[in-house]
Amino acid sequence: VYLLLNIILSRAVVFPIIKLINAIKIYNLQSSENHENKIEVRSKDEIGELTMSYNHLSEKIHNYSKELQKKNSQLVRSQKMEMIGTLAGGLAHDFNNILGGIIGSVSLLKLYQADGDLSDEKLLDNLTIIEKSSKRATEVVSKLMNFSREEVDTKLVVDLNAIVNDVIEICRTTIDKSIHLHPGLMAGDLLVEADPGEIEQVILNLCINAAHSMTTMRGIDDRREGTLGIKTERKQVGDNNYCSVIISDTGVGIKQENIARIFDPFFSTKIEDGGTGLGLAMASSIINQHKGFIDVDSTYGDGTTLIVNLPAYTGSKGVSIESLKKHIKVGAQKILLVDDEEILREVSKELLIECGYGVILAGNGEEAISLYRKNYSEIDLILLDMSMPGMSGDEVYNKLIVDFPDIKILLSSGSEGDSRISKLLKNINVGFIKKPYTINDLADKIYKILNEKEVTPL
Repeated sequence: VYLLLNIILSRAVVFPIIKLINAIKIYNLQSSENHENKIEVRSKDEIGELTMSYNHLSEKIHNYSKELQKKNSQLVRSQKMEMIGTLAGGLAHDFNNILGGIIGSVSLLKLYQADGDLSDEKLLDNLTIIEKSSKRATEVVSKLMNFSREEVDTKLVVDLNAIVNDVIEICRTTIDKSIHLHPGLMAGDLLVEADPGEIEQVILNLCINAAHSMTTMRGIDDRREGTLGIKTERKQVGDNNYCSVIISDTGVGIKQENIARIFDPFFSTKIEDGGTGLGLAMASSIINQHKGFIDVDSTYGDGTTLIVNLPAYTGSKGVSIESLKKHIKVGAQKILLVDDEEILREVSKELLIECGYGVILAGNGEEAISLYRKNYSEIDLILLDMSMPGMSGDEVYNKLIVDFPDIKILLSSGSEGDSRISKLLKNINVGFIKKPYTINDLADKIYKILNEKEVTPL
């Protein structure tokens, strides 16, 4: 009888409780946003009600976690837009300088031409100025687009020095000219496993805060100037190795009672100047997600130092190095050039002709499909713009690949953060070139794709 009662009691009470305890243990080990397991309710007694309560609580926590993740992403975007607004004035100033060089050189060339005084030396000098100015504009746009792109949850093995160097270049353009930049990058690679866009956002935000502490946060009668130090180093904390970025300023500093609160959301000492209090909170959150931490050292009235510490990457670097091309790769094949911008279409046509290629032009996706179907036996590659009105580049590719599985495509776009490009690049005969490009860049990309294998229709 006792044995029978034991069995009944175990099945009715002990086993369900053990199952519930095990489920709670598993839940504690899992990330709440990924947990959707429910325990089957086998009775309507107190054990059953407890199990139902657990299931409801688990579902609520799961939903709250998803909502919190969504809100966190919105806060990151909001803080990023705030920083882009801060950078806009400096970028506009830099672009005006760039355009000044280009427009001035063009005006001089026209003047020399009208006076009959356009020598080869003057022509080359002014063309060099135009080329350098254009490259500088390209770099500024590229950095801004990389910074403002939609984040992808991907971590890469990256050199922290390279990220910091990009931030330094942005700071040279955007922060107040009264601030002296004092960079100091440690020699060698500082490898970390991180999302480069997120880390750049953190470092740039800290640099902007430092610049504000030496300018807009000073009193009306105080001199607005200072030194912004941006350095990198390796260090060991306990048994762990870290790569660190040290951002120091000679600004107003932080009161001791506020240091413990600076990473709290919506806490800011510059509310009157338009601060939202999101910047440092987001920075702390991002670095924590990368298993790192931020140290703070500040003396009120005498400046602040913030140190971003990220775990050093100790695995294989895994970098393949391509040999540099010192001459233009030429060919004799025919290329279908597809671009809705007439000026770019004509310039790219001349570049291709200079490389020895025959060229067929299309101004939109529909025309490109029609021309390729009629002339596929003559066309060896399509240089295809991704962003066009009507039919985009990926739509053109998806329509043609059905009948021409070995079609060779070189995608072109001003943005490389487009998820559609990443998807298409998984195909063996698809390459990508970022606009604007030089004749060498274009020739090398085309040469590489054309020498993979021949195109054959179905």
